[in-house]
Amino acid sequence: MSSYVNFYVGWKGTYIPIGDYSRSTKLYQFMSEEIEYENARVGDFFDVIIERMRKEITFYEKAIENNERLIEDVVHMEDIKVHERIDEILEIRSENEGHMREIDELNEAINFLRVVNDMRDEYYGVEVYVGIECGVETLEENFGKK
Repeated sequence: MSSYVNFYVGWKGTYIPIGDYSRSTKLYQFMSEEIEYENARVGDFFDVIIERMRKEITFYEKAIENNERLIEDVVHMEDIKVHERIDEILEIRSENEGHMREIDELNEAINFLRVVNDMRDEYYGVEVYVGIECGVETLEENFGKK
């Protein structure tokens, strides 16, 4: 059974859905640490999530750098056969590709959160809400009808 993190904009008497992300995404993983299942929150904490995502990006970048140094070491190893060195390098490169996919997904999530955060506007009464498996009914129960 799949679960989703749901994003809404509250404006002019209604909650407007603006995005859903499945549990297989980084965005869901980070949001699920802040929001209980079948609950919602006002989206006033996105900067904290973005900072945590940036730290994870830094972790992956350092892992890639370390792996590139490791590849250099493997290239110069003379005590193992060439095909074993090639296999090891290919394995390390594959790991780096996985890290790059993680970085890309984190950057996409950060960009989404920035855009959504910019939608918030006190003057016009626009607020962003986020929930895990959360529909309009849950928002109306928690925050009232818009």
